[in-house]
Amino acid sequence: MPITDLMTYLNCSKSTILNDIDYFNNHFSKSITLSVNKKQHVILNCGTSGNINQVIREISLSSPGVQLVKILFAYPNQSIFFYAQKLFTSPATLYRTIKKFTPILKEAGLVIQNKQKKYRLISDSDIELYIFLTKGLEELYALSLPEFTSAKDYEAFYQLYPFHLEEEQHFLFLLKEMMSFHPANRKANLFDDFFHIYKEIPMPNNLITVMTRFIQQTQMFLDIDFNQLDDIERLFIFVKKREILFSNHESIFFNRHETFVSELAEQRPFLFKQLKTELMTAMKELQMSSDYSFDYLCYLILITFPLTQPKANQRNIYLYSDLGKRHGNFLAQALVTKFNLALTNITLVTFEFFDTYVYKKGDMVISTVQLSEDTPCMLINDFPLGGNSDIINNNT
Repeated sequence: MPITDLMTYLNCSKSTILNDIDYFNNHFSKSITLSVNKKQHVILNCGTSGNINQVIREISLSSPGVQLVKILFAYPNQSIFFYAQKLFTSPATLYRTIKKFTPILKEAGLVIQNKQKKYRLISDSDIELYIFLTKGLEELYALSLPEFTSAKDYEAFYQLYPFHLEEEQHFLFLLKEMMSFHPANRKANLFDDFFHIYKEIPMPNNLITVMTRFIQQTQMFLDIDFNQLDDIERLFIFVKKREILFSNHESIFFNRHETFVSELAEQRPFLFKQLKTELMTAMKELQMSSDYSFDYLCYLILITFPLTQPKANQRNIYLYSDLGKRHGNFLAQALVTKFNLALTNITLVTFEFFDTYVYKKGDMVISTVQLSEDTPCMLINDFPLGGNSDIINNNT
């Protein structure tokens, strides 16, 4: 991006941009850096092991807004001087931070209350506040545990509230931790009351019908069958409940799942189009919003039921090498890695195999030598060359 466009977008000077670039490169992940080229374009440089989501997480955790929310929740009803000391800043700077982030928090239904010079974070209901904080923790930590929790606590929670879906288990655990963070709340058993309500959230009467149709329409390109009806129901039920609980469906920091879905759409456009059509249809029939839920539900479905090649496109490849079995194994591995044939059935055969072989439409025979005229065959080099790639991929 031209640095002048970035200055306009951020409403700041060039020197501020350059200072921010230096700060970014010195304080965040070394595998991802920013630079300015000769044309005065700002370049994002991603190394082979870089993860942009990790950088966003680091930036978000160190931002004044996140620090402010954390300190207000952890220590409510304190003076501005108390919070300034905790955040290693001045009261004047903290006043400006509060003023800046008040509109942002208001969009999420939160208010920084100043009552007799004592500050606290409030919302229309306590559950709204706890859900907002839980959602933020999910975006920042994914399925990792924040520093104020422990694996031992998580295991104890699982024994009391077991769920098949890891994401649901983690969400409810974080919510319980938020509800019981302050000693007074632990005695009130807030989470037990909430959990009873959570279990009883009604689902649409047509759920089973919609899920059955979804499996029927997607099993050609998803690794799913009717034996997994309960599994796909759990995903939709969980996301539907989240949608009911979240009054604000927008992301708090960033939508990590949107990046996942965008990469899928770019790399597997045809299959993504099919999945999107069926998923949007199912969500509409279940009265679910696609604004925020689509990316998350699409992500959950894909990590639970991976994409496959459409069955109509799967091929049987029979591979023969006149250099023997070891060379044949080498070629088979090359076909899988170099030509992206991991989802194709490759069988290594001997020359005698073709004495009784009857060619079937859709089969593909690859050989290092010419076979009989009755056997359609594609010749391949002893070490597959780039030219082989185009031919093989076009035929699969």
